[in-house]
Amino acid sequence: MNLHAVIVELAAAWPGAPAVITGGQTVSYRELLALADEEAQAIHARLGSRRHPGAPRIAFPAGMNLRTVARFLACWKLEAAAAPWNPKQGEDGVAQAIEAAAPTLTLDRPAPPAREVIPHAEGCAAIIQTSGSSGAPKAVMLTHRNFLASARASASILPLGPGCRWLMLLSPARIGGLSIITRCLTSGAAIVIPEKYKPGHPGLLMEQHRITHLSAAPVMLDAWFASGRPPRGPGTWRAILSGGGATPAGLMLKCQQAGLPVLPTWGMTETCSQAATRPLSNSQYDGPAIGPLLSGLEARVTDQGIFHLRGDQVTPGYFNVPPGAQPFTDDGWLVTSDCGRIHDNGWVEVLGRADDMIITGGEKVHPLEVERLLAFAPGVRNCMVSGVPHPAWGQVVACALEKTPGFRAEDFVRFVRGRLESRLKPRLIAIMDRLPVTSAGKPDRRELRNIPLQEFSSLDELG
Repeated sequence: MNLHAVIVELAAAWPGAPAVITGGQTVSYRELLALADEEAQAIHARLGSRRHPGAPRIAFPAGMNLRTVARFLACWKLEAAAAPWNPKQGEDGVAQAIEAAAPTLTLDRPAPPAREVIPHAEGCAAIIQTSGSSGAPKAVMLTHRNFLASARASASILPLGPGCRWLMLLSPARIGGLSIITRCLTSGAAIVIPEKYKPGHPGLLMEQHRITHLSAAPVMLDAWFASGRPPRGPGTWRAILSGGGATPAGLMLKCQQAGLPVLPTWGMTETCSQAATRPLSNSQYDGPAIGPLLSGLEARVTDQGIFHLRGDQVTPGYFNVPPGAQPFTDDGWLVTSDCGRIHDNGWVEVLGRADDMIITGGEKVHPLEVERLLAFAPGVRNCMVSGVPHPAWGQVVACALEKTPGFRAEDFVRFVRGRLESRLKPRLIAIMDRLPVTSAGKPDRRELRNIPLQEFSSLDELG
């Protein structure tokens, strides 16, 4: 079923309820749908009689504003695939995103030259770029069925409805931000879009707008604690989803002590956001397992430790990629880039990306294994681990540390030597004021691998 049609049908029960709160105005569901109708009329007029195989693809800048929400609804009303780009990602990134979507119509900037492409999947609602954390970004097709299945599955473990307010700090050009829009509009909740946001200070917005839900990358939560205005809960918070990367154990414990209902999640663009989430009923940190899979999803782990997934949330594939190059097995499972394990109770533990695996002296070490232990080292605020080439060992474990004011090198060395088994011990250490992250706020391990060897210290040199 079409997302726009579902939202119109559901909104009949709450036409006057707030749908979007931004810029000092509160826009009701009735008003938002009227704005979407105006955007749809303008897009339809511009499409005119131009020829396009299948449904059109509409590219537009997905800024943090009301018009972006209306444009998504307009595309879905026209049964067009929305192809958003993030206007803050730089000219090269914008051009790449538009080129990858091969749009039928481009809004607010000149269109790229038309080219022949493989038609997108039937029922495609959006073509969303991945973050590119494992290489070049990919254009993922997501259908109306994907979004509706994802919203239903999320709501089954994270109740959402009229009266709830979700603070949107993630770009709607990415699946983390867009899924906030679809979850809220299919449940009667309100999307709160800040005009300006000072990193680390969501507490002011929470108090002003009575925020109940938030999605954030771990680096954003960490900045909150480092801002000088540490958060306190529970207030109006009902759930804070932490995703886009592993949530360090130390950060989870700080959130727990502050009374914040932080729920680690695991997902990807290819699964329309969440795939597994820690349930609200068990939000206390008790180990690295994230939580159960969302209803409707199935998972299996290969002998190499790679996750395969299938279910109604899973993408039909990458746009303009031939069938033989799609990320699926012959029996229909999505082959992810993540490795980990499934516990006996069904909870998923993610060790990280398969291509981050370190092979040192013939033994496998995943960075997250080391990071989870180093998170408890004295004086360490954050850390990142990767493998760097070594002539004898193939690779060695290297780590970058973001230290606190009380960091003492000898305490860190004592912790490593006493707590980490030999294969996990970092042989090279770089101490930084701030760890490198990608534009999506994820740890940038490629930057760590690019640090010159002379900028690292050994354990012996530190201790």
